[in-house]
Amino acid sequence: MNSRTDDPIGNKAYNQPADERDETLAKAQDEPPVEEGLQKDLTRRLADRLIKQEFHPVLLFGTRFSGKSTLLASLLGYIKRDPDAAVAMDIGEWLVPTSSEFGARLYDDALSFFHHTVHAFLEHRPPPPTRSMDPFFIPVVFTPSDKSMPPVKFAFLESKGEWYHAQETPGKFQQFREEIAEVLMQYTNGLSVIHMAPYSTNERADADGSDDDAALYSDIVDNGLLGAITMYRRLRKTSLDLDRHLILRRPARHPHRAAFLTGVGGVDHQVHH
Repeated sequence: MNSRTDDPIGNKAYNQPADERDETLAKAQDEPPVEEGLQKDLTRRLADRLIKQEFHPVLLFGTRFSGKSTLLASLLGYIKRDPDAAVAMDIGEWLVPTSSEFGARLYDDALSFFHHTVHAFLEHRPPPPTRSMDPFFIPVVFTPSDKSMPPVKFAFLESKGEWYHAQETPGKFQQFREEIAEVLMQYTNGLSVIHMAPYSTNERADADGSDDDAALYSDIVDNGLLGAITMYRRLRKTSLDLDRHLILRRPARHPHRAAFLTGVGGVDHQVHH
């Protein structure tokens, strides 16, 4: 807002006596903005839209540098570039109405990843760290070249790794962002979860020559991954048996890392990357 005339609350407060003005502004700070309320409403309806539009959610969990964006760009880039994939790919219908600022922002983020990030990856430029203000799903429709097979629709989660880092207090984990939590609680069909064990741990140790630092970093990211799994189980509850899980990890430099990942439970496959 560039002027008081654009701000009904600020304009009202400006024309009041000082004591009343302070009270008006204090009340305004306690009330959520209209856009914030709309964002919460749209977030709560996201699971319904996924079901109605027949998108299968694929959630990627992992801390910073775990390779979530790289994996997704690699997958979409392969399908886009390699004729052996035998699949056509296009962005799907949008999941959040773009008439709101929130929906428009998520739409821009999804389009940017689908077009620009994937193109950059194909040009051998690694994806930059995710900077989006909110988690967002990229709706993608895969159409097999075999016309007898129906299209398949996926919605891939893209989110910041910092949102999965463990808190400093032992046993305390970050709460999932509302966009993720609502899908886990409200989406009644089975979904897929990919757990990314960071590939950068070994490179970090090789770069600075410190096994102690690498072990400490390994503890941090392991706890972050444990936190994501803990929050997933806490929120998913009755639909746990419908879901499928994949853990992607590199061979462990430290034995406890391998033991931790092997003991997660409920995992369909583990793949070294």
